[in-house]
Amino acid sequence: APPAAERSVSTEVLPAPRPTAADVRDGCAACLGTGGQRCARCQTANYCSRRCQRSHWPFHKLTCKGEAPEYRGRRGLVGLRNLGNTCFMNSMLQCLSNTQQLTEFFLSDRYKDDINRKNPLGMGGRLAEAYGDMLKAMWGDKYSVVCPSDLKDNIGKHAPQFAGYQQQDSQELMNFLLDGLHEDCNRVTDKPYREKVEGDGRPDEEVADLAWQSHLDRNQSEVLDIFGGQLRSEVHCDQCPKESITFDPFLSFSVPVPYNVTRQIIFTVYPYDGGVPTQYRPPLPIDGAIRDMKAWLQAEEGVEPDEVVMCPLLKNRLDDFFNDADPLTSIRSRDVCVGFRIPRAPALPEEAKDEETKDDGGKKRGVLGRAKDFLFGSSADNQRSRRHDHNHTGLIQIVFRKPVARSYSRADGALFGEPRVLSLFGTSGTHGVMPTNNQVHEAVWTVVHRLFSGDEWNAENAPYVLKVAPRGTFYESMEVPHDDELLSMGASPQFPVIVCDVTAENYRDYWDDAAYKACTHYSASESTKGRKTLTLKDCLNKAFEREQLAETDMWYCPDCKEHRTAFKKFDLWRLPEVLVVHMKRFQYRNAGYLNFVSRSKIDCQVDFPEELDLAEYALGPSDDRTRYELYAVSNHMGGMGGGHYTAYAKNFRNGKWYTFDDSHVSETSVTRVATPSAYVLFYKRMAKGEGGESKAVEDDSDAAARGGAGAATE
Repeated sequence: APPAAERSVSTEVLPAPRPTAADVRDGCAACLGTGGQRCARCQTANYCSRRCQRSHWPFHKLTCKGEAPEYRGRRGLVGLRNLGNTCFMNSMLQCLSNTQQLTEFFLSDRYKDDINRKNPLGMGGRLAEAYGDMLKAMWGDKYSVVCPSDLKDNIGKHAPQFAGYQQQDSQELMNFLLDGLHEDCNRVTDKPYREKVEGDGRPDEEVADLAWQSHLDRNQSEVLDIFGGQLRSEVHCDQCPKESITFDPFLSFSVPVPYNVTRQIIFTVYPYDGGVPTQYRPPLPIDGAIRDMKAWLQAEEGVEPDEVVMCPLLKNRLDDFFNDADPLTSIRSRDVCVGFRIPRAPALPEEAKDEETKDDGGKKRGVLGRAKDFLFGSSADNQRSRRHDHNHTGLIQIVFRKPVARSYSRADGALFGEPRVLSLFGTSGTHGVMPTNNQVHEAVWTVVHRLFSGDEWNAENAPYVLKVAPRGTFYESMEVPHDDELLSMGASPQFPVIVCDVTAENYRDYWDDAAYKACTHYSASESTKGRKTLTLKDCLNKAFEREQLAETDMWYCPDCKEHRTAFKKFDLWRLPEVLVVHMKRFQYRNAGYLNFVSRSKIDCQVDFPEELDLAEYALGPSDDRTRYELYAVSNHMGGMGGGHYTAYAKNFRNGKWYTFDDSHVSETSVTRVATPSAYVLFYKRMAKGEGGESKAVEDDSDAAARGGAGAATE
C-alpha cells in the first residue's frame, strides 16, 4: 500500500462520466476490464474499481507524480502483450510494424480516406481502424508495452480460427491480415466482373499486362501497391500438346525447404542358398517407400528389386510381406526388418493360364489362382492377397520348433531361431505351379543347412521333421512325405507355413547359434552423415523448377477432356516493393496404416542473404530493380505440437536491429538473425543502383571463425 501522505492525494478517485470509446479501448490499467473511473490527479489511468487502482499504484505512482521515464526515441520499439498463446500474432505484427511504407500509410491517417465500408469482402473498415490505432500506440512515445486485444477481437470476428487462444500459424495470420487490410482500404467500390486471362498463344508481355489490369479493375489499395506481385504459371498436359499460361497476383509466396530428411533403417538380408546374411543401415528418405530400400540395395549390391522381399520380423516368425508401395513409416523404430533373396520363377505358359477348374462355389479358377488361394486365401474372403505383387506370390515362410516341457500353444512346441523364406514357384521352376514334396525337401535343406552342424545330414536324412501347418495355431500340422506328389496344404490352406520340427537332442547337439551372425556392411558401421547447409537460393530453385502434379492434384485438360498429371512451372514476373517469402517448414505426409497423416517440422538451417538479387528469377520487366534488403524475420521455435514465435526487425528510423519477444524488446545484430527458426522473411526493394554484392547473414561465431566472411552454418 502507498504511504499515508501519498494515499490521500494519489488514490483519490473521482466518479467519471460514462466511459468514452477511448476509455473502453484502453480498459482498466490493472485488469484490462472496462475502465469507468480515472485517476483524480493525472486523469490518464483508467480503473474499474478502487481495488484495481490500489493494486496498480506501485506501477502508476511514478507516472502520476510526473517522475515516469520518457519513452521518447522508442518509436516502434515497444513490446506486445501476450494475451494467451498469441505470440504468433505478436511476431507477425512486429514484422509488419517495421514495414515502413505500410506503417507510414496508417500513421499519417491516409488510410481513412481509402476505407471502403461497403465492400462485402472487407470488414467495414473496423480491421483497418483497429490496426491503425495499434500502430499509433506502438509508434508513439507513450507506452513501452501495447495490448493488441482490440485488433485480435476484430480478427477473431471474421476468422474464427483466430478467435480463441490456441496456438496458430503466423504466416496464416499474415495472409488474413494483409487481405483484410487490402479489402478494408480497397479504393474500388464497385467491382466489375472480369474473366480469367489466358495466353492462347499471345506474347507473355501482352497477357501479363491484361491480367494485371484485370486485377487492378477490382483491386486498388496501398497494401497491393506495397506487397503486390505477379507470378507466371505454365501448365503442360502430359498426354497432348495442350499448354496453359496464366498470370496470377500474390501478396506473399511460399517456397519449399528441399531438405533431404533421411532415416537410417537397420535390416538384414539372407541369401536364398543359405549363405552368410548381411546387415545394412542405409540412409533412406523419411517419406520414402519399400521400393526406395530395394533401389538402394540394387545400387549397392546389384540385387534386382523383384529378387528380394522385405518382411517385418515378429519374434521367431514373419508377420507379413511388405509390398513395394508400403511407406517406410510402416517400419517403426522398435521393429526388426529382414529381407530374403528369392529366385525369379519363369512365367506360366499362356495355355496353362487359361486352364480353368471350378471351386466349391462354382467359380472358375485357373492354376495361378488356385496357387494364390493355397498361400494367401481366396481374394474374395481375404483382402490381404492384394498386398503382394507378381513375384511375391508363392512365398512361404519356414519356422523352427522344438519341444518344451510345458507349452500352451504351437502344438506343444516353442518357436526358436529366425525364420526363412521359401519360393514355391521358384522351387517348382514355373510360376503358378506347386512343387513336389521331394522338391520342397531339397529346397528347404538348401535354405537351412548352415544352421545345423555335422556332415551326416542331407535332404533325405535331415535333423528335423518337415511339416506344413496353418499359420498362427500350428495345431493341424501335416508331415511332408518323401515322394513326387504335389505339395498339399491340407484342409486349411490359408496362410500356411513350413515347420521344421527339431527334437530336443538334435537341437542340443547340432543347432548352431553362431550361424546366425551376419556380416556387417559398411553402411551399418558409418556414423550419421553430415547435413548439407541450405540457402534461400536452393529454396527458390526448388519453387521455380518444373514438376509433375500428383494424382491427388491433377489438372483438367480441356483438349483431352480428362484430368491429367500435367507438368507445372512457376516464375516470377512482376516484382513487388516488399517481398514476403514464407519457408514451408511444416510437412504433412501419409504415415502408412489407416491413411494416418504424419506431421513434422524441418528445422534445418537455411542461409539467407541480407541483400537478395532476383535478377535470375524475374522474367518480366523490372527496371533493373531486382535487389532487395532484408528488414524483418518471423521465427518459430519448437515442433508441430507447440512452440514459440519471436521476430527480428530493423527499425526504419534508426537503422538498428531488434529482437521482439512478446513484451520484451532488445537490441541485436544482423549477424544473429539467421537461425534454424527463421520462418517468414521480409525484404524491401532497393532503389536502382543501390546496394552491392549480396551479403550472407551469418552468426557471430562463424563471422569470427572466418573473419566476417561467408554464410552461417548449422
